[in-house]
Amino acid sequence: MVGIRGAVFLNANTEAEIKAKAVALYKAVLEQNGISEEDVISLTISLTEDITRKNPASCLREEGLACSVPLFCVQEARIDSGAPMCMRFLALCGKDMKAHHVYLDGAQRLRQP
Repeated sequence: MVGIRGAVFLNANTEAEIKAKAVALYKAVLEQNGISEEDVISLTISLTEDITRKNPASCLREEGLACSVPLFCVQEARIDSGAPMCMRFLALCGKDMKAHHVYLDGAQRLRQP
């Protein structure tokens, strides 16, 4: 089993933005790792406290994605120096492989040394 991380910054706390970013990040995690939905054991989605308009798990389901994947949404710990408007994924994958973590729309700065 391997854990695949992903993150994306949102531009606004709107239903449309949350849906667009959740779908884009999920698809990018699958594509960049060469996996299918059947390979995903579970997906944990965390949100900073300023993302409140829609549940990203519901967004994925509405798009017909991750329908057989257990999804769990949590709120990020509130850290003074934390990045606002951030959605993060932790996908557990049943394949023995090297994970390619996915950072979109400026979230690459979260992984800088």
